[in-house]
Amino acid sequence: MLSAGVQAPSRNLVNFRPVADGLIRTKQDPERPALYRAGDLVHLSEQACDQIAETGVGWLLDLRSPEEVRRHGRLERLRTRIPNYTHIPIHNYQFGHLSATPGPDDYFRVYVSMLESAGEDVGRVFNFLATKARGKVLIQCFAGKDRTGIVTLLLLEVIGVPRDWIVMDFLLSGAYLARNFPHFRPNWEKRNQNPETYLPRLIPHPSTLKSLYRYLALTWDGPLGYLRAHSVDEAAFHALKTKWIFTGD
Repeated sequence: MLSAGVQAPSRNLVNFRPVADGLIRTKQDPERPALYRAGDLVHLSEQACDQIAETGVGWLLDLRSPEEVRRHGRLERLRTRIPNYTHIPIHNYQFGHLSATPGPDDYFRVYVSMLESAGEDVGRVFNFLATKARGKVLIQCFAGKDRTGIVTLLLLEVIGVPRDWIVMDFLLSGAYLARNFPHFRPNWEKRNQNPETYLPRLIPHPSTLKSLYRYLALTWDGPLGYLRAHSVDEAAFHALKTKWIFTGD
């Protein structure tokens, strides 16, 4: 179980948190978290930028599509605080066809579409993480829940984190996004929805992950089998397991 609970984020930091309750570390710095995740980081306050910079993150990995970058903006303010930035979009999958009030099965279909249609993108992300990323890394997309969530889930599987920790880390997005709920006002207004009908989009459901793990097992022989099928080899697995370690039970 996650022990630290939900910490109050700085103003306008969307779903920013250390992965796996901060228990992913490096051998070089075993006392501080080494892997972070977040949602939208475009219009940050100075306080929010300071909070991220104080973590010592040295690499920012942006999973947003080129269209999202054009529409929402570049991460200019934050990039002055983080030495390295890499943009590897995960896109071209079926996300826009969700119903007005999507349920767990709808999101399961979105994740299958992501894994099948954007498999090359996922492979590039993992080979980048294995060969280029160093030290503390922050992975982000728009909400920090779906693309970031799937990449983080697969990465924690590679590192060898117990699955109950992986599931809890994925589901924790719901609590953080609920705290940042006003950030998504343009989204519910664009859909002519109200806050009550939009909020379920931000809350991951355990049954979605149960279906996803079943799909990965039956179709790809598990999460690592999926990655192997998308050009992530044993050398990359070894590099990732050497680079980041899980310090929990």
